[in-house]
Amino acid sequence: MKQSDLEKKTIRLGVWLGCFFVALGLLFAFLTGSEAILLDALFSLIGVVLALVTMTVSRLVQRPADSKYPFGYWYYESFLNLAKSAIILVLSCVALTSACIALFNGGRSVEAGWALIYALIASVGCLLASFIFSRAAKKAQSTLLEVDAANWRIDAVLSGAIALAFTLVKCLEQSQWQSLIPYVDPALVVILVVLTLAIPVRILRSSWHSVIGRTPNSPRSRAVELCVNSIFESLPLKSKSLRMLNAGRAFYVQLYLLVEQDIGIVEQDGIRKELYEALLALGGDQSINISSDNLVLSVVFTQKTQWLERSVMPESHKP
Repeated sequence: MKQSDLEKKTIRLGVWLGCFFVALGLLFAFLTGSEAILLDALFSLIGVVLALVTMTVSRLVQRPADSKYPFGYWYYESFLNLAKSAIILVLSCVALTSACIALFNGGRSVEAGWALIYALIASVGCLLASFIFSRAAKKAQSTLLEVDAANWRIDAVLSGAIALAFTLVKCLEQSQWQSLIPYVDPALVVILVVLTLAIPVRILRSSWHSVIGRTPNSPRSRAVELCVNSIFESLPLKSKSLRMLNAGRAFYVQLYLLVEQDIGIVEQDGIRKELYEALLALGGDQSINISSDNLVLSVVFTQKTQWLERSVMPESHKP
């Protein structure tokens, strides 16, 4: 199966799974009166809406570069991931605020039995979905699926924590601590938001860096830098400038070389081929994730310092 076909198939699966969990969550939120379950259902609803948008973006980023988009459509992927993480972050903050208000106003009563049944079904289902999306993301080398896998992990954590919390409620019903039961649901929401907040924040930061063109600080960029240094340490260079950029799933590597002596076109192409193959060899490490489908390589040779400076930014325009 082609990587693009795998991505589309997985996204469609995510839409159907999301619809199921939205319906399940809303039903059990009505039966139990639990805001934690309602929060879980809202996460699923946002996931469905964004999955539909993701299907469109997934088709878009497969298009080749054209006159309107000479560098391709990769940036749409980064913008979508940025939007996803921002929406989840806003929803988490709203849920946190609502839960804190409830805690200061005597809590909320919930039907623990139904809530526990829901949580067990949802936690197992979301965990399975997270596993499916993670495997598909690695095979398709898709940041869209990576973000979706992270969202399913958030849902799994939410549902698992709900199961633990309402197991606690069932235990409290048989104890002298029954007065604490109304506080379990809002306290659970607070704990869940605090535990999962780091995931959308991390995705938001990474996507923002991609959108604004910041050099990625990752195992991949460090490995590329070491690879470039090892290949060109024996070449008579006056200087070199290495630039890297993530744009969705695309990974741009631009290398500008200031050489001491004239290098023929054939030799230049041989150096480019050696570097290209060395970078692809790094892709054997899953944390680096470089392949012929996502690597965009540009190597420029010059004997004039001014062209090396001009390729980055002229000295007269540097701050």
